[in-house]
Amino acid sequence: MLGYSLLIIIALEAIVYNKFRNNWKRSFYEIAIANIVSTLLGIPISNIIRFLLMKIFAFVLPTILFPHKNEYDWEIVSPGKPKYFTLTEQLFVVFFILLVNFLVSVYSEYLVLKRLNKTQSKIELKKQSFKFNSYSYLIISILVFSYEIYADYTFRLH
Repeated sequence: MLGYSLLIIIALEAIVYNKFRNNWKRSFYEIAIANIVSTLLGIPISNIIRFLLMKIFAFVLPTILFPHKNEYDWEIVSPGKPKYFTLTEQLFVVFFILLVNFLVSVYSEYLVLKRLNKTQSKIELKKQSFKFNSYSYLIISILVFSYEIYADYTFRLH
């Protein structure tokens, strides 16, 4: 699944970058290398952030937001069942992970493009990196948020 989505992202970003670069093969090559690097950096960073946010939501926020509530109050409502995150909490975690990944992608892809493309100015490469990552993360966000809402809805039906 990751491979197919990475190919789609590379194709989309190469199309946008090609308008700036005017060389389809070179654009595709540079974007492919940049995306592989940002993916290799982004996966561990995403997992660390997701782990930390889940710990914050599970242990820290409930005691800060609801200090008067017992942490086991949910067992009275549904004994033996674990506490699930609300849709709002899930969407916040997804949003934060996407935001951090977007920033990592923009910066790491800019660094790769700067090494591969010596003819363009650094400012233009930064703008292009921000531009094509904006398009791909917009599409990714729509897909991921739609999936989260659908999964939460179907989960709550059962």
